[in-house]
Amino acid sequence: MKNGTRIATQNDVTTIVEFLRNYHENGSNLADIPFDKQSMRHAVEYYITFPKHVCFIYEKNEQLRGVIMGSIEPFMFNEKRKWATDLLNVAQEGGPWLLRRFFEWAKSHRVDRIFMGVSTGNDRSNQLYEAMGMERLGGMYGLTFNTEA
Repeated sequence: MKNGTRIATQNDVTTIVEFLRNYHENGSNLADIPFDKQSMRHAVEYYITFPKHVCFIYEKNEQLRGVIMGSIEPFMFNEKRKWATDLLNVAQEGGPWLLRRFFEWAKSHRVDRIFMGVSTGNDRSNQLYEAMGMERLGGMYGLTFNTEA
């Protein structure tokens, strides 16, 4: 591993899954939903493999410090035009580097827009997105159901 941001490979899957498991259990607002390692592994592998998806990682001192997984989607009202979004963006360090790489990747795929949400309630994420030139376009709402029997 070297310092910096790069596209993840299959060799990174186990490390990414462990990084995200640790985040899920120690910082996620979804920690009440059990982490399924195999489900996360499938998602990471899918985003690494599928051409209209990407997984960037940020490494520092041979340690994984951040992950962003994103995709390109057609607009439902005009499939000739595209937008990019993230599935997840988790960074202990290197957040701006990950975003820059994601923006560059999306631009190279000729997307019209990038839409990203902040579902954590972490105001630092909002501040970072705005500092990176993004405009706030509304909010996110959640509804939780008690599914335990």
